[in-house]
This record gives sequence, structure tokens and C-alpha cells, in this order.
Amino acid sequence: MADGTEAVRPDRRTILALGGHEFSRRRGNEALRDYMLALAGGPEPRICLLPTASGDPAEQIAAFRSSLGGLHCRLSHLSLFRLEHEGVGDLARHLHSQDLIYVGGGSMVNLLAIWRAHRLDRILRSCWQSGVALAGQSAGAMCWFEWGITRSPGETRLAPASDWSRGCSASTTTVTRTAAAACSTPSPSEPSRATAWTTAPGS
Repeated sequence: MADGTEAVRPDRRTILALGGHEFSRRRGNEALRDYMLALAGGPEPRICLLPTASGDPAEQIAAFRSSLGGLHCRLSHLSLFRLEHEGVGDLARHLHSQDLIYVGGGSMVNLLAIWRAHRLDRILRSCWQSGVALAGQSAGAMCWFEWGITRSPGETRLAPASDWSRGCSASTTTVTRTAAAACSTPSPSEPSRATAWTTAPGS
């Protein structure tokens, strides 16, 4: 680690699901950033951003690189909307070579549809099973669970996600199926989101 602390990467499949996070140097974000680096492990971990859920915006990619730039890590991003300009080549090989993959927020429904079109859902599951740590916020956190909350159809409602936690015991993965709604905790100003949140399985 950059500050000389020992990496805390566990010897198990890891998903760090964040209800809210942004890449910035705002006070308070450094703790989550440093924890992700520790999960990635190693003296110079490889970290890849997947900003698919919000359409691969340049602003999110720039914030990611600004937040982690200058630290002892090797950064990359994967824009599925602009693959012809990425120069990545073999997607599976690139993602399997990472220590941590971070999935940004946006639309969970659109995210999963695009991933499936590129077979990225299968690739990411294989990465996870081989020990690559996964992290994400909002849609990038809900996508791993059985259910998530989406507003893509125009109204807030539950939508099926990937449910990778099915069949996994607590000793092999840090994620639980019953926590999906917690990644999108509603505010009082969002009554439709609150209704979906309180009726989510496991709430």
C-alpha cells in the first residue's frame, strides 16, 4: 500500500457493495478508496473501472483516474460503448488480469442487458470465482444481488439482477442476497422508491 499498511485482501470471493460513493478527493471518500486498494492487495494492484451503467461518461472516467492517480496502482477502464477505440483486445484476458474491478452507478437494467450482449456477465463471474475482487456503487452494487431497484421503465420498481450469491455460503463470499435493497436506501422525498425498497425480498 502507498502508506505502508498491509493489504487486507481476504482469501475468499469478495464483493464490496456500496450504497453511495464517488471518486473524488472530498474528505471522507479517501477511507473507502484506501479500503478498496487494500482489498485489491499487492504493491501495485490493477484496478479497472466499468462505467457501463451510466453510458461510459468521460466525467466518471476522469474522476476515477483523478482520485486514484498518483497512488501505487495500475488503472484502466473499459467502455463497452466505444470498444473500437479501447484497444483492449481480449476482454476476458484483460478483466482476469485485474486485482479489483469497480462498477459505476446508473441504470442496473441497462447495465445487465449490455453486459449480457458482450457476455461480460459470464466473464465477470469467472473473474470473481478466480479471486478478483469486485466493487461498485448503486447499480454497480445492486447488480450482484437477486433483486435491485430501478427507474429505467419510468417508474420505480423491483427488477431481477444477477443473484450470484445463490448457493454461496457465508464462508465463501462477503455478499448476501437479502441486502439488495440496502444498496438503494430511499429518502422521504422518493415515495415510490420507498415502496419498492420495503417490499424487496429480505427487507
